[in-house]
Amino acid sequence: MWNPFVQKNSQSPKASEIREDSMVHSASGMGTDMDKMLGFTPNEKDELTPKLSLLWWKTLWLSRRIVNCVAEDALRSGFRIETNFDRLENNNKDLKNLSTNLSRIIMNRLEELEINQTLMNALRYKRIYSNGSLIYYIIDSDIPQKSEILKNSIPTDFNKLVSVNAIEAGDFSLQWPSDDPLSEDYNKPKFFIRETEIHSSRLRWLVKDFSRKNKTGRSDLDDCWEAVKSHNIASWSVSTLLFEMAVKIFKSPEVGKSLSGQKLSEFLQRLKLAVSTQSVMALNTGESFEKKIMQVNGLKEIFDWLTDNVSMASEIPQARLKGAAHGVLASGEYDKQSYFEKVGKEQTNTLNTPLNDTISLIIREKQGPVRNALGPKADSLIPLLDWEVKWNPLWELSPKDQIEIDLKRSQRDQIDIETGMITAEEARKLNPRYSNLEPLIAGSKF
Repeated sequence: MWNPFVQKNSQSPKASEIREDSMVHSASGMGTDMDKMLGFTPNEKDELTPKLSLLWWKTLWLSRRIVNCVAEDALRSGFRIETNFDRLENNNKDLKNLSTNLSRIIMNRLEELEINQTLMNALRYKRIYSNGSLIYYIIDSDIPQKSEILKNSIPTDFNKLVSVNAIEAGDFSLQWPSDDPLSEDYNKPKFFIRETEIHSSRLRWLVKDFSRKNKTGRSDLDDCWEAVKSHNIASWSVSTLLFEMAVKIFKSPEVGKSLSGQKLSEFLQRLKLAVSTQSVMALNTGESFEKKIMQVNGLKEIFDWLTDNVSMASEIPQARLKGAAHGVLASGEYDKQSYFEKVGKEQTNTLNTPLNDTISLIIREKQGPVRNALGPKADSLIPLLDWEVKWNPLWELSPKDQIEIDLKRSQRDQIDIETGMITAEEARKLNPRYSNLEPLIAGSKF
């Protein structure tokens, strides 16, 4: 870009050095070609260590809200287990006389292991620490599962699943056998809990945005840390501003004469105390006291803007950050709906795997309730047992909006029936509210 204020011999940059975002008017050449990003570089010193992450999470309420919202919402509505043994259409001869609800038995065992709290803690740690968290399965076996044994894969023959633990980043570490991308061990780290090596089949590692080159991930606290700091600094600045908004002015001929230096300071302290506690004061001749209040506009807009920044960085709606009621949405609240869809992905992509691991271990317990329920044929039936984790809905429409939707659907069905496009029986099967009811009487219109 030609600049009349710079010598011509210095105005021949290489093509790779030319920036297209310079503030220069192409016709007149007026403006500046200063690089707006000059000096704007990432600082490694600003990275949050595990210790700092935990301290800031404990110290700042906004950072706790960002971390806890998703972790709590993901487990708030709960889940249910469905097995193929619970289905009436199962025609396996070995299951015809099996009258037991295995899904309920598995759910009871999960509650006994306090799996909901474990998953919530693991998800919380994942959002706090860049190295994420571990879910570690502890089993009881005839062979003690300690020290060197933990390097081996989890045995298929064991007595009972004792506990499922959520472990924070500071209590485990990783070692990478090879940094060669062509090696089969390139993406297979070794896990150590308190310096004890643990086989990967005994745990699950939850981590976000992992970078193999940097050998670390990125926490949700990292993503919104700058926005949280700005919001917190602004909050503290308001307390200083409040003192400056109201100024008390005391006029007296004694000021500067008998009241000066240390005496004046002590007098003003007593005066402030009297005004604050007694709300009354006596003045001598020639003395006056007044209070001037300064109006500050735009504070709410500033904090709304700062909260918007936190909301964008954390991908959590403002209303949820401020403690809005969970789960009930009005039509048009797409930001909340998008948030709950994100929480749903966290359930399926992050929590499903350790949850399925736990269910698999419960089914394989030699001294567990599933084997007891299946009886003497347990060895032949367990390989046939299949299950599915189904998460309960995270949100629902408000009753008013749901009624309006039901009304529109009913009007649509009525038009389809009257025009002969479908029958009343077919419309009934398509409506989830009526699909499980008894069939209509033949010849009935509605």
